[in-house]
Amino acid sequence: MIPLVDHTLSSISQKVSISNEQIVKLLENVFPGNEVQKIVTMPHAYTNKTIKVLLRDDPQICIVKISLVEKRYAGLKLEIELLEKLKKIDIPVPKVFYSDLSLKAFSYPFAVYSFLSGDNLADVIDKIKDQDLLGRELADQAWKIHQLTFKKPYFSLAKPPADSWKQIWEEKMSMALPYFKQAEYSKYDLLSKAVEGGLLKLTEPEKYVLVHRDLQPQNINWDLSSSKIVGIFDFESAMSGDFMFDFALLERGLFKKYPLVKKGFYDEYALKYKLPAGFESSVKFYALMHLVYFYMRSVQEGWPERVKINMQRVTDMLMG
Repeated sequence: MIPLVDHTLSSISQKVSISNEQIVKLLENVFPGNEVQKIVTMPHAYTNKTIKVLLRDDPQICIVKISLVEKRYAGLKLEIELLEKLKKIDIPVPKVFYSDLSLKAFSYPFAVYSFLSGDNLADVIDKIKDQDLLGRELADQAWKIHQLTFKKPYFSLAKPPADSWKQIWEEKMSMALPYFKQAEYSKYDLLSKAVEGGLLKLTEPEKYVLVHRDLQPQNINWDLSSSKIVGIFDFESAMSGDFMFDFALLERGLFKKYPLVKKGFYDEYALKYKLPAGFESSVKFYALMHLVYFYMRSVQEGWPERVKINMQRVTDMLMG
């Protein structure tokens, strides 16, 4: 069975302890006079601590997002800036109540967001009867995200831009492939040829658009009563480049397990934009590069479960 969410024991969120007392004190400055009623740590966060807080008065629910890794602090700043832009184009993203990136009021940078209604899609997807409609809803929101354009490609919008989309991936693959060789990966030659061949065919997109880069069920809220997507979040890894890169992660997990969602998604997206002939090959190559890159990241970060998961997924793609 293909898991929609990778649950591991080595997540940074699980390793860093933040007490309820610390959260209460943090929110005293954000909502003076309001009383914290309940604190719940959200289950799907990996490199951040994401906490749902119930309050006595308005806003009765808020989300506290705490960035735990110094090199990702810039990502939280980026997300805060992006949310303001995305709200203007009718994407259901959280409202930013408050943020403090200074490390003066708290030991980590944090933001306080509005709570998005509905249920996490990873938790309720099997309750959704009309899977085609889910796919169409997802395509509509993805297309709106892809309407934000940039002058240059960015592997991460929190970092400087690259000269070209192809340059980004040539550099990332030249960094990542040696990790497979070092691990004496049995299919290294096959992988190297697949990456080299794909890079030769890789072309610049017509436009550099906003790419969520982590568009997965755990980052989406669904309302079962209205059959609508009511929340999209976790934009701190956002990039600019080819819109089809967002399709790659969907293909690897959600679409493989739920083919009717896949059908609805592509049917709806094709109504808004004419997908290029043979786009499936590009999406498959993006999925492979994503796995290769995150294998390297998993080794660097010391995430043994993810090292194993990503290597197996690379093998599955090569042999599939």
